[in-house]
Amino acid sequence: KAGYQKYFEELTSGFALEGGLQEVQKLNQTVWWYAHNAMIHFSVPHGLEQPGGAAWGTRDVCQGPMELFLTTQHYQLARAVLLNIFSHQSAVTGEWPQWFMFDRYTMNAGECHGDVIFWPLKCVGDYLAACGDYSILDEVIPYSYGDKPAASLMDHLKNAVSVMEKRFLPGTYLISYAGGDWDDTLRPASEELKQRLVSSWTQALAYQTVRVLGNALSAVDCAFSDKLLDLGKKIGESFHQYLIQDGVIAGFVFSDEDGSFRPMLHPADEKTGIHYRLLPMTRSIISDLVDLPQAEENVCLIHEKLGCPDGIRLMDRPAPYDGGVSHLFRRAEQAANVGREISLQYVHAHIRYIEAMCHLGRTEDAWKALFQINPILIQQAVPNALPRQSNLYFSSSEGAFLDRYQYE
Repeated sequence: KAGYQKYFEELTSGFALEGGLQEVQKLNQTVWWYAHNAMIHFSVPHGLEQPGGAAWGTRDVCQGPMELFLTTQHYQLARAVLLNIFSHQSAVTGEWPQWFMFDRYTMNAGECHGDVIFWPLKCVGDYLAACGDYSILDEVIPYSYGDKPAASLMDHLKNAVSVMEKRFLPGTYLISYAGGDWDDTLRPASEELKQRLVSSWTQALAYQTVRVLGNALSAVDCAFSDKLLDLGKKIGESFHQYLIQDGVIAGFVFSDEDGSFRPMLHPADEKTGIHYRLLPMTRSIISDLVDLPQAEENVCLIHEKLGCPDGIRLMDRPAPYDGGVSHLFRRAEQAANVGREISLQYVHAHIRYIEAMCHLGRTEDAWKALFQINPILIQQAVPNALPRQSNLYFSSSEGAFLDRYQYE
């Protein structure tokens, strides 16, 4: 027990909130719980609720473990993770697979969602900003899945950025949806959607990534830094021009043949019936992509349209169900089961909402939201939560529906 306690004290750099409130003690316990979960995902990456599989999700390891190590100043661990991630960049595509085996096995997903390419780049920017270890840029790292020779981390970065630039829709700096984004339920059902759809969340993430990386590289490569910052400016301008309509950020826009852009997951969307999407509203705040009035409009819409007793929802309603036939979004329209895979409340997305509230200085909103997702005595914050919300699926909240029709 003493060894276990010492390990987690070192892992969390001795972090502890002071005060006698029960809420404070809950949060201190949760820090250990989350750190334990992060290390499971990092060292034996089967996922917290999945009995099979053994791979790093590129997006996942760039968030949970990397953000933990940077926050707790375990920079050597963060450095090792970064080098491992970049050794799995594809020599063929310049991108990363959705997931990859990190040990002696060479299996990987072979494809990825459209946002995955940005996470390793963002991690490098965050790492450099946190510890200033510019020597990592000279590390020579192999590529995977091809015969491209090993290259410096800086060359890996430039390769990935050149791949990203090829995804701009003609005449714009909008990033194509490609294989999807963070919400796995909204995976595109056709090749046309991959090319013509734009995720506003991915657009906001791209904006944040190139700015973070561009600012971090200004001390060592002015030309590349300037290029990234200019790309960020143009990506941001396209976001405001095409993705905000009538003061509301559309979840997606669809590029029609005539060059116009049709909003989806927006009050003007009559096709899906879904009118509000959480992810772009929070990411645009976190990335400083929107000004304060638009940020406050986002918060009002989130609270009014997406706030529920168990937390903040991904959308204001589920994707329509047509007996399992896919029209727009594969998984959301195929899954008959109303379970974790098509739930509307994910703790990860709720945590990003908390991050956005902290970014705006909305302390009361952030404080309340911390306890809506805290498994410890969760009924104190969410009176109708079932026991399984604490001891089984605490990474999401599932409604008690018998079938998809009742769910809709």
